[in-house]
Amino acid sequence: MAQELKTTWKKALYELEQLMGVDNVDAWVRGTELVAYDAPNRATIEVPTRMHFERLRDLFHDAIEQVLGVKHIEFEIVEKLAEDLLNQAAEGDHANLIVEPDVQVPEGAKSANNVLRLNKSYVFNNYVVGKFNRFAQVAGRGIVQDPGKDFNPFFIHGESGLGKTHLMQAIAHAINEVSPELKIVYLTCEEFQNHFVSSIREGNVQAFRDRYRDVDVFVIDDIHHLVGKEKTQEEFFHTFNTLYQENKQIILSCDRPPSEIAGLSSRLISRFNWGLSAEIKVPDFEDRVSILLHKAHLRGIQLDPGIARLIAKRIGNNIRDLEGCLTSLHALSQLEMRPISLAMAAENMASVAPITKIITIGAISELICDFHGVEIEALKTKSRLASSVEVRNIIIYLARKLTGMSLKEIGGYFGGRDHSTVKHSLSKLDRRIMVDDQYAEFIQMLEHKIHKSIQ
Repeated sequence: MAQELKTTWKKALYELEQLMGVDNVDAWVRGTELVAYDAPNRATIEVPTRMHFERLRDLFHDAIEQVLGVKHIEFEIVEKLAEDLLNQAAEGDHANLIVEPDVQVPEGAKSANNVLRLNKSYVFNNYVVGKFNRFAQVAGRGIVQDPGKDFNPFFIHGESGLGKTHLMQAIAHAINEVSPELKIVYLTCEEFQNHFVSSIREGNVQAFRDRYRDVDVFVIDDIHHLVGKEKTQEEFFHTFNTLYQENKQIILSCDRPPSEIAGLSSRLISRFNWGLSAEIKVPDFEDRVSILLHKAHLRGIQLDPGIARLIAKRIGNNIRDLEGCLTSLHALSQLEMRPISLAMAAENMASVAPITKIITIGAISELICDFHGVEIEALKTKSRLASSVEVRNIIIYLARKLTGMSLKEIGGYFGGRDHSTVKHSLSKLDRRIMVDDQYAEFIQMLEHKIHKSIQ
């Protein structure tokens, strides 16, 4: 009976996503439990907090009635569910441990992943969705329903600290829950490299190949660490081919898109582009506020929106830094036995996150153009004047280094130039800096001026 209720509720959650949106289901419905179901009369749902109770009662009551096909729904607050949510969040960003997956396997189904190296808290429930990562998250959820079919390989890219690892592991967790018979392997690229080197040293390369080619879902983090490792690239190439040809799901992450991984073989880059590439961008101010409020809610921390806005202003891009600041404030609040206040946050932020302004390509362009006496608009035309080309190349180089913009975004700023043109400009400047120490010092001086101008 309990398993039937879980199955019914799992199907209902999927339908609710279509009616209410994934974000609302993640925030308010997932983490609840269907404990009684007597269609078409009534159903009883246990919820973790009064906030969940009020939100479901006031806003989502009709939608839940509709998908369950009942006339009446009762919501019951159960503290144990709140403790489970808090415990998951409290585990935070600890190192990945070898743990038994915290999932319910359908009766009669045997999990192929009795030991899976995943962080228990890296699940979709805890993954905050905003404009910066919505496409990647929706695609990841799509993979769960039918691994190996549509988005294969699935290539996730973005700067460090934006949640790539969380999303990859959330996909693995969900696949293991929905399809426990599928064999999943999750590891970092560095671990793949170390295992390969050990297999050569110990003379058991075939065992290594059997280990990674006989899987249904292959999830590998930080693929850029293959750069400079030619033998490992060769081995990974054949592993990729074997899995792809057998329609096995491949999920990869990187700090940049495939076309920008310098030092990686062209045939690997080509294969990475076969499937779907999804960028996780830098969260904007509103996204950062939402992330803080959601993380605070999951951990049972009372955080005023005004305080969340203060933190979001001080900490620019990195989600890990946002969580670290929240953890610090929570610890201080518990130690001093007083609630988190604006004054406490401001005092704490002074030491952990000094105020910084975000560097934009516009600010870089203005400073460099003033320095060289060139009009910004002239750089956005097709002009091939040597002076314009050099200034444009300097701005491209500094924008790529200081803003985290993609080649496509930088090209767009300069009148819609192709990303390959931008890449050529970067390579040209890189080569000059490497062979001309004086020019390297000149570029360093300009970079210093940019940093100084925004303080």
